[in-house]
Amino acid sequence: MPMDTPPPRGAALSDDDRLLVAHCAALSFPSASRSPTSAASASFQVHHASHPYPCAAFVFQPTWSAAGWMPSSPDAGGRAPFGDAEVDPALFPSLRSVGSGVPARASAAFVAAFRGLLDGSPLQTELLFYCLQLDPQQQLLDAAARSLSAHWEYESIKQNVMQEIVCVDYLRAISSSLPGRQMNGTAIGGLELSKEAMLSLAAAAQWEKQREINQAKIDANCSKIQEALKSLNEYKRTCELHEVSYYDSFKLQREVHDFNSNVRRLELAGLWDEIIEMLRRRELPDAFEGREEWVNLGTSYRRLVEPLDIANYYRHSKNEDTGSYLSKGRPRRYKYTQKWREQLHRIPLGSSLESCFWAMSEELQAEMINGKSFEDLKDRVGKLESDALGWFTSGNLGRDVFLSSSSFVIWWKTLPEQHRSASCIARLVPS
Repeated sequence: MPMDTPPPRGAALSDDDRLLVAHCAALSFPSASRSPTSAASASFQVHHASHPYPCAAFVFQPTWSAAGWMPSSPDAGGRAPFGDAEVDPALFPSLRSVGSGVPARASAAFVAAFRGLLDGSPLQTELLFYCLQLDPQQQLLDAAARSLSAHWEYESIKQNVMQEIVCVDYLRAISSSLPGRQMNGTAIGGLELSKEAMLSLAAAAQWEKQREINQAKIDANCSKIQEALKSLNEYKRTCELHEVSYYDSFKLQREVHDFNSNVRRLELAGLWDEIIEMLRRRELPDAFEGREEWVNLGTSYRRLVEPLDIANYYRHSKNEDTGSYLSKGRPRRYKYTQKWREQLHRIPLGSSLESCFWAMSEELQAEMINGKSFEDLKDRVGKLESDALGWFTSGNLGRDVFLSSSSFVIWWKTLPEQHRSASCIARLVPS
């Protein structure tokens, strides 16, 4: 059994690992009645063991031949006697170092002998069978049962740790509420826990508590978000009263209310970007993204404000330098809130792109300006029309899209008459 370099300090082998090492060591010393053989006739034996855990040990017969200890093949690395070489995990995936479990390292002679058996040898099939075979089914079931049993006891362990630990300082200094107690290890929930395990659990508890505090701070910003959204909804209604899409009005930036709406857009971007970055750093509880009130708020924000981000993107012609909004310019705050809704309602990922309607329209218009014909884009135009009808019918796309002064309607009316007359949105577009 190949061994890695000694484990780092503090990562000693378990009792089971020590038993396995002793078993392999015993196999390494043949009885006096067995005579060493030359390297040319060397083969291997396989010894199975079920204790301390299922394994198979490969034993090569001893040799006094210098060639057996001084490999010169390129596969062995041309190393000096007793030099080590890394075992190729692609050829021998089950050969792992005892204790650490990383791909094994072994003497170069051992590696050369192993490869010699594998390359072109009639024993190849047998060797691969031993290297790749699974543990017996019952042993796998036993291991799974032990793992589940330990998992079920985690909650009681955490609760005990929460009661007994007062504070943790960088996982090294800890205060206990039990006077005189030594933190050298303890038994909680039927499991023996070391000091390091206690510190790790305490740190996890402290981290979860901090995440809940962070969530409370984010919840406090909810009213700010709602107030800004209310202001932008009023802006949208004002534009519609003047028979103008708020998307087109914002893109032109000719009125004071366009400027004020841009200020609100930037304020909201700051609040939502903070939330998304905290999620990316795992500074909020795992359940935060599934809270219905935040999913609904994120959806309202995305549908109302993302069109303004799209208008700003194309107003400054960022698509010409950076690329399309959908592929290069879309902020994470919209991708995250879209995914929240799709996951909450169990709908296909990517099916809630109603807030990106204007980006799809802008790209089609830009490609036509750059020389693409309608026939080149016919399928994509049809897809956008079909999606727009579905989003409008479900109430997820505003009627301002189909106003006679809408830039989308103006562009759509330039499409071939034959297409427009058969279009699914023909009845929604003013004549």
